[in-house]
Amino acid sequence: MNTKNRLLEIDVLRGVAAISVVLFHYTTRYNQKYSHSDDVLMYFPQGHHGVELFFIISGFVIFMSLEKIQTGFEFIVGRFSRLYPAYWTCVILTYAIVNIAGLPNYRVSWDIAIINLSMFQLFFNISNVDGVYWTLGIELCFYFIMFIFYKSRLLKHIYEIAIIWLVLMALNIVLEKQGIISIETRVGILFFLRYSSLIFANLFLIGMMFYKKYREGFSLKQYSIITGCILIYKLQHSWKETILIIVFTAIFNFVLDNKMKFIVQQPLLFIGTISYSLYLIHQNIGYAIIYTFYKLGINPNISICIALIISILLATTITFKIEKPMMRFIKEQYKIRILVQR
Repeated sequence: MNTKNRLLEIDVLRGVAAISVVLFHYTTRYNQKYSHSDDVLMYFPQGHHGVELFFIISGFVIFMSLEKIQTGFEFIVGRFSRLYPAYWTCVILTYAIVNIAGLPNYRVSWDIAIINLSMFQLFFNISNVDGVYWTLGIELCFYFIMFIFYKSRLLKHIYEIAIIWLVLMALNIVLEKQGIISIETRVGILFFLRYSSLIFANLFLIGMMFYKKYREGFSLKQYSIITGCILIYKLQHSWKETILIIVFTAIFNFVLDNKMKFIVQQPLLFIGTISYSLYLIHQNIGYAIIYTFYKLGINPNISICIALIISILLATTITFKIEKPMMRFIKEQYKIRILVQR
């Protein structure tokens, strides 16, 4: 078994993905929603693809998590402690700040905010307190699917599962293009199970195949499946977007071949550490800051920089004062409970 230490390059890639999404929202997406002035110096329309990099990383990390656990409930505790404390904090902060700032188009009622605390709002077609939360529903569905595979002891057949999965994805794309299935008409948990298993699954599978390489070494099966994942992506998107996914896979391959050590720099590692909280907290609060500064006549480039700085400061506080301490506390309480039961 491979005994290499934690891949710090993966943490760096997580940070790069987070910053890419932040810059996309503060420049391109804000311009689409509210219109920036001509003074803005930079736009970053490609930044939204950071989400796809997140999904690839999730596919890689999920096997790492499943490998460490002893029971299925331990997996649930681990995912809960990782996701929810920081998420609850970000929901409350975002709801409060957006309503105080009076940000148009993004204010929601208090009852919707409470439902958002469950993280299940997407399954019932309920608005998000922050738009970025849509990916959390996809992640939850993916975790559920992997949990079923784990409990069914099917993970040892992941190569065969991956092939069947890709065939189902291809069939789904054909039916979509022929108008037989319309994803827009589906709501509820079946919608999101389908969305995660038949729309983004190829990205998760890329990460999973790279983790298999990380643990077991090179295999032709891995790269054949990765190639299939990229071809499926091409059926879903343009060549321009597909090339970016090819770049992501190439970078991952270089990481596993120890050819990307140069990216392990402290600032990027730090952003990677706070990336989950940064992703959750940045969008609507950043919009509120930029929108308010526009009303005050402040240069938008300064507004964007201030929004970025405040988001990083908030994410840092949430990560080190809430996310990490609560994750340790919940896991320690679970271990104590297991010891008492024994």
